Amino acid sequence: MPSARPTSILIPFILALLLFLSTTAPHHAMHDGHDDDDDDDADMDGLEELLAVDKEVEEEGEEQEEGQKWKSSEAEVLSRAQRIVLQLTNENARQVIDGNDYVLLLGFAPWCHRSAEMMPHFAGAAAALKEMGSPVLLAKLDAERYPKAAGMLGIKGFPTLQLFVNGSAQLYTGGFSGEEIVIWTRKKTGNPVIRLSSVTEAEKFLEKHRIFAIGLFENFEVYIFAVADDFKNLLVMLQDVARKFKTKIMFVYADTADDDLAKPFLTLFGLDSEKPIVTAFDYTTGSKYLLESEPTSSNLEEFCSGLLHGTLSPYYRSDPISDTKGIVQAVVGRSFDAVVLNSPENVLLEVYTPWCMTCEKMSKEIEKLATHFKGVDNLLFARIDASSNEHPKLQINDFPTVLFYPSGNKSNPIKVSAKSSLKDLIAFINANVKAKGKISTSEQTVKDEL
Repeated sequence: MPSARPTSILIPFILALLLFLSTTAPHHAMHDGHDDDDDDDADMDGLEELLAVDKEVEEEGEEQEEGQKWKSSEAEVLSRAQRIVLQLTNENARQVIDGNDYVLLLGFAPWCHRSAEMMPHFAGAAAALKEMGSPVLLAKLDAERYPKAAGMLGIKGFPTLQLFVNGSAQLYTGGFSGEEIVIWTRKKTGNPVIRLSSVTEAEKFLEKHRIFAIGLFENFEVYIFAVADDFKNLLVMLQDVARKFKTKIMFVYADTADDDLAKPFLTLFGLDSEKPIVTAFDYTTGSKYLLESEPTSSNLEEFCSGLLHGTLSPYYRSDPISDTKGIVQAVVGRSFDAVVLNSPENVLLEVYTPWCMTCEKMSKEIEKLATHFKGVDNLLFARIDASSNEHPKLQINDFPTVLFYPSGNKSNPIKVSAKSSLKDLIAFINANVKAKGKISTSEQTVKDEL
């Protein structure tokens, strides 16, 4: 078979199917952040250094104090990477957003320790994406210093990551390491395949990037890469299936024993398992799919066929359904239909994320509201963590978001202003809900407090 020309093969769309296989004991889940005060102090120090770099860029003509140097090579690398990130202001924000096809924006506040944690990862991702030739411009905005631009761009919590495509904002839903930012951004903005033309170029690439699969493709056949002993039991079967879908589906193997390699993909699906996991991506639509049955030859072939013919249902992340019930019911991706869309009750839903600083205040208001209307039996208060739960009918771009689902018209929820006071929320409920039960005795107390 003659070698293909060094141009991409014309196929309807590119799909990638991944097999995750564990070869060791279960690994620990990643931490969302640090609670230690010393770590917070260190983070704030780091943020102050980064902001100092910004000032240096803006005031190049100013005399620098002699002897002021970064104390380590890592700080020097971070400094250079930080210069790649464009600083937005009230004056240039709209021009930058509208003047570029792709802009990945980090909204931050100097006092926010999570912003401090995010800064070096964001700067590192900027450097990596530039080196890969990505068309994405990475920018940052000090929302406290430039409130006008922050309001225009919808930045309410910190840190906030948004991808602007031709001026339209998309909420960032990836991980928070530099590598995860790179993966998500490349997935959303272009071809995820990087072509390397020489062994030297490949070696240099591998030194900097550990979570990419690299292969030598002479005839552009479909290939399977494996290093784990357990994978040998599945190899023959996977090769047989892969041959039937060559040039249409790329089969990729990842060992879940390597957290750095597999964790970003598993996090994207919200999965963590010791058993083999088969997933798939359609990069043209951003859809993801999961083979929920055992990976046998017939199941895998049926899965791949459905992938190509568009008959598979996309997979949406979900936390486990909990039996615990509080005054505000926790909703997850799998229970969204039953609790919100299909229930006979009116539902007031709070949509939040753990990293949203303003969500905590809203959560407290919703809890007070739920206590106030405790005796109304046709009204349900619920909340969902959008960072780990997805649903096709819940597309939210900013947090917190409060939605009211009327009992007779669940397909058209009413968006409630996140700036509403407790008094305003009570008035809204009274205007939209006809109570079937008795108001709790605590209602008068709440009114007195107002």
